[in-house]
Amino acid sequence: MAEKPEFWTEARLKKGITWLVVGIVVVVAGMAGYWYYLNQPQTGVPTVIQRQIDTARADITKDPKNIEPRIRLGQLLIQANDFNGAIAELQAALKLQKDNDIAIVLIGVAYEEQGKTAAAVKQYKTAIEASKAQKMNKLDPAVTEAMYRLANIEINEKEFSSAATLMQQVSASNSMDSDAHYYLGVAYNGLKKYDDAINELVQAVRFVPDYYQANYALGQAYEGKGDKDSARKAYEAALKYKSDYQPAKTALDKLK
Repeated sequence: MAEKPEFWTEARLKKGITWLVVGIVVVVAGMAGYWYYLNQPQTGVPTVIQRQIDTARADITKDPKNIEPRIRLGQLLIQANDFNGAIAELQAALKLQKDNDIAIVLIGVAYEEQGKTAAAVKQYKTAIEASKAQKMNKLDPAVTEAMYRLANIEINEKEFSSAATLMQQVSASNSMDSDAHYYLGVAYNGLKKYDDAINELVQAVRFVPDYYQANYALGQAYEGKGDKDSARKAYEAALKYKSDYQPAKTALDKLK
């Protein structure tokens, strides 16, 4: 390696580093101040999301029969935690197009965020059934989202067989979908089908190596089989990608 030119003395390096750090601090502080400015409603300047909401409402006023700005407004209101407002806008969208799966699923999301699980499940199932009636060869993103959310609810309620059936459909539609492999693996863990779970979860982490939840679930599958060495490696992999992931920490401590 060539030696440093004499210009770069230790003193000059220290001074250069000092100014670099100062510059970074100034830039970061400026960005933070700008973000704060944009998001302070009391200053009279609306937040970014409020401006988007206002734009969507203006678009609806211009063209009341256009479904797109109503769906966009529903999405924005969910982000703003105005769930009742979102539901109202999305129901208005469904009056324009009763089988719009995006609006149906978003209403489910709004209900789920409110803790109204039964109402959310009804919406998700409606979207899924509609896609079956249309005999679609490939699931669209809205229906896939409905299946993920429904499967997650069913896993939490220990309805593992139903969740597995849903995720098998998603995986069949897209074999490279790491989330489908993950949820399917978790469902198989619940059913104590550990070999099947391992197969799915290995696929999930193969597609997304830093998928720490999948690594943790893989550890659970190995532990269920009694393979403690493989379980330990999987838990360590989960912690490699998220060092403060408490479930993996707890599981690893129990193995030691």
